Amino acid sequence: RRYLDTIQSAGERGRSLVAQILTFSRARPAEKRPMLVAELVEEVVVQLEGSLPEGISIKIANEYPGAVVLGETTQLHQLAMNLCTNAIQAMPVGGEVVLSVRAVRVGVERAAHIGTLRPGNYIGIGVRDAGPGMDKDTVARIFEPFFTTKPVGRGTGLGLSLVQSIALEHGGALDVTSSPGLGTSISVYLPEAEGEWERPGAPES
Repeated sequence: RRYLDTIQSAGERGRSLVAQILTFSRARPAEKRPMLVAELVEEVVVQLEGSLPEGISIKIANEYPGAVVLGETTQLHQLAMNLCTNAIQAMPVGGEVVLSVRAVRVGVERAAHIGTLRPGNYIGIGVRDAGPGMDKDTVARIFEPFFTTKPVGRGTGLGLSLVQSIALEHGGALDVTSSPGLGTSISVYLPEAEGEWERPGAPES
């Protein structure tokens, strides 16, 4: 049943992805709704666990189970999936990927690596790998379209560029922490949804 649910979820996500591509091509804004971040990251991990390379594991570190953001589900799923896939591909000899969720309070406006964090409450979605890390020159370029450090045939260089686009579209920002030999951590900050949140009802059969 778990596998069938995953297959159905992936199929519905594919249908939504096609709709999203059409939305981009028509320059129409995405429809954003309140969504529980815990469900998003759990779905991403379930989909990734079925195809993890040998020696690589992934775990969730959720410090804020009740985190809710206003977002377009398919886009945020893509964002988390691309961050995790990038982290997995950065560890050719194995290691652990940590997908974290936490509350972030910003009191004073500050510039992030990409975007600006204005005063307010944010949900931080972070992905940390145990790969070889990057130097400052490489970090400065990782969000450029078609830039990749992977061998030919292993990456298009569009994953992190799309992450940047989605984060900014949702009013968020990104930070990157990396050093040679110490792995890489990428954090996406999305504004926390305000007001009361009600789970949408299940669709009728």
